[in-house]
Amino acid sequence: MPISKTGKPVILVVDDTHANLKVLVSMLNKQGYKTRPAINGQVALTSVIISPPDLVLLDINMPDMNGYEVCRLMKQNKKTSHIPIIFISASDETTDKVKAFEMGGIDYITKPFKAKEVLARVETHLTLQRLQQDMQEKNKQLEQEVTERKSIEENLQIAYCDVKQLNDRLQEDLALAYQIQQSLLPPPYPNWSQLDIACFTMPAREIGGDFYRYHAFHKTSGTQPPNRYAFAVGDVSGKGTSAALLMAACLSQFDASLSKDMTPEERLIYLDKAIFPYTNTGHQNCAMCYMEIDMADFHDASCQAALRVVNAGCIPPYIKRHDGSVEWIEIGGIPLGVGISHETGYYEYSTKLAKGDVLVLMSDGIVEAMNISKIMFGFNRLMKTIESAPHTRAIDLLEHVKQEIMTFIGDAEPHDDMTIMVVQIFN
Repeated sequence: MPISKTGKPVILVVDDTHANLKVLVSMLNKQGYKTRPAINGQVALTSVIISPPDLVLLDINMPDMNGYEVCRLMKQNKKTSHIPIIFISASDETTDKVKAFEMGGIDYITKPFKAKEVLARVETHLTLQRLQQDMQEKNKQLEQEVTERKSIEENLQIAYCDVKQLNDRLQEDLALAYQIQQSLLPPPYPNWSQLDIACFTMPAREIGGDFYRYHAFHKTSGTQPPNRYAFAVGDVSGKGTSAALLMAACLSQFDASLSKDMTPEERLIYLDKAIFPYTNTGHQNCAMCYMEIDMADFHDASCQAALRVVNAGCIPPYIKRHDGSVEWIEIGGIPLGVGISHETGYYEYSTKLAKGDVLVLMSDGIVEAMNISKIMFGFNRLMKTIESAPHTRAIDLLEHVKQEIMTFIGDAEPHDDMTIMVVQIFN
């Protein structure tokens, strides 16, 4: 175990005489060392195995197991063989000193010991061990650096050509992937008779994980336009290829769910379970805000549509009423793909919409857009932007929000995908 370069060295003091043990421990503690006392050899061996110290002061003459045997057993164990051992003995015989060094000791102190001598030897050997460890680490680093530099020099020219070819191929693949990904999304401006819709999405990289979807639930008979519509904005965690692949899986599962007769909450619970096999291995998820607009009663005396909203971890939607006031629907929930919605469920928010009311859905890339000073666009600025936006058409409000965000970002590179969907009840 290397000596700590910042913490205090730990010294194990082994002596069967309590008086000696007390004196040594007190002496070392006053010098700022951490000490662990051991009254016999067996206790010492147990202690070094559990938590190896930086140095051992070891008495030789102890009952049951003497210091030589303790040293021999420590040197046989790979976990403790590196620990320096200073022997302490009342014997000043040369044979005893020679045996101590033969067993693996690094120094020998005779009793009665003097405090200055003990402290000087302890500090010297701790310093030597630290320097030796530093030298070994530096030599190892130097050898590794030399090997790496040679390898880099030998392969640099070949690597450059390979990287250039791969980069050219990657750019071609990414351009194609972007076209394919965009083709998975519906047109940004559908022509519906009762609702005005405008959509925008922009990946932070060549491809991303944001998406939008809208759907009209057609009646089984008759020629009247549909009364119920579905809208969703999704934001897959992560960026790049993995996010794009999960985005395609989420779109596929979402489209499959539209053929099923479900409440908004049931639809999100279904999607959470359906995409869990895709998200479980990569620890990803998909945030989604889903809403339905029911126009069944829109043409009666009240002229109001029914709105139902559920949210799975996405930015909650905004409503800009026909009188210009803006409401933020504060509704949240667990993202899709976590796999626990069957236990938690999703809260459903419902309200009425009148002619001219506008709904704004978005991914978190809008709120978290940053300028060159690392300042976020934020919720307050977004609220003011929606409040000041024109109330004429969905596309006008969308373009106003886009312009404000792009002006705010300036020359900073987008760090997240950005998606906006605007839905307006036709006047």
